[in-house]
Amino acid sequence: MKRIATQQQTSDIDMTPMLDIVFIMLIFFIVTSSFIKESGVDMSPLTKSTKPSAESKSLVIRISTGDLVSLDGRDVAISAIAANVQTWRVKNPESSVVLLTDPGASTSSLVKVADGVRQAGVFDIKISPMQ
Repeated sequence: MKRIATQQQTSDIDMTPMLDIVFIMLIFFIVTSSFIKESGVDMSPLTKSTKPSAESKSLVIRISTGDLVSLDGRDVAISAIAANVQTWRVKNPESSVVLLTDPGASTSSLVKVADGVRQAGVFDIKISPMQ
């Protein structure tokens, strides 16, 4: 009996050109991407020059621990902020709003109150922690 010799052929795929293309694409995307600086909210306490005074006609909204919201000393529901600020804005059209937050207040309540103030048409909002 004759034995037939068979050769196994191995085929290797050269990965170098694919890696070159991947690195070129990576460099292209890094070079062409633009990085933006995210703006944040300055949470420094109000100084004496920026504290609301009687003549400045600023509406003071306090958010205390337990997410209790008070508007010029009276308790208000978060859902009623927009209506109350609109009513106040009719009497004081050129005024701003100061949001004073307690360290125990949640961020979601601060965002909801700020959204309510913006819905009322007031965009001059100052945010400061309570001292």
